[in-house]
Amino acid sequence: MKKNRYLTLFQQIKTEKNVKWIKISYAAEQQIYKIIKKEKKTGIKLGIKKSGCAGAKYYMQLIEKIHPSDISFVSEKILILINSKYLSMLEKIQIDYIKKGINYNFQFKNHKIKNFCGCGESFDIEKYGSFL
Repeated sequence: MKKNRYLTLFQQIKTEKNVKWIKISYAAEQQIYKIIKKEKKTGIKLGIKKSGCAGAKYYMQLIEKIHPSDISFVSEKILILINSKYLSMLEKIQIDYIKKGINYNFQFKNHKIKNFCGCGESFDIEKYGSFL
């Protein structure tokens, strides 16, 4: 399989917001699967938190159970949860796992985010209002 191929993760649970998918590269799916399996968890939760010089940053955390406000996205190997309050900000996000220098990192591409800090680690999300 090609490492740059993107899988489309469809919603497991339909919502009134009509979010249809997350795109994830094969490399990212494989890395997330390895982490989930090693730590014996159910899946990951993707969200946004206050951080950095531009104000916001993506986070991923391992999860054991689904919270009622979480929206589920699934592939053959992984489960990704997003809290419903972040849904509009993360709609159609692309997740990749790439090599930067000697390290590998997850990379997020979101067409809704336009302003990043100088180092590229955080972004401005003011136009979406308060997210915390």
